Amino acid sequence: ERYKTAQQQVNALETILTTDQKREKIQYWTSRVEQDTVQSLTENLEKILAKYDTAVLNRTEMGQATGASGIGGRTEHPFSRMQLSFEGGFKPMQLLLAELENEMPHLLLESITIRPQPAKNAGEKGNLQFGIVYLCWEKSPDAKTKKTKGS
Repeated sequence: ERYKTAQQQVNALETILTTDQKREKIQYWTSRVEQDTVQSLTENLEKILAKYDTAVLNRTEMGQATGASGIGGRTEHPFSRMQLSFEGGFKPMQLLLAELENEMPHLLLESITIRPQPAKNAGEKGNLQFGIVYLCWEKSPDAKTKKTKGS
């Protein structure tokens, strides 16, 4: 009886995975999570920022965030935290964040600060300074070990 139930569950899962190329999508997103966080974040940011003139949106800082995480600290799942700073307009920043989170769905916006930056000269427009901290979920060591053993 257990075998029959398990076989039915396997068949149901197989049906789900073969619909709309879900298996391929899962494999794609799994490969994204397995990539080095810093390298993946850097590559995605460079690709997105290439669309903007530096006067419109410019990255000013990128590094590991300091301090404890208010979200990740409550779990045993591995994560890292990245701190990013930008100068620019509100709309380009919104578009950058949307595109970045679409490419890296394992990012979780932990905090964002926005400060006005006055114009340096009369007749110029001011900018905004954005401070962003992302929590980056990483693949658990157990999942990596299982993949290595199963390979």
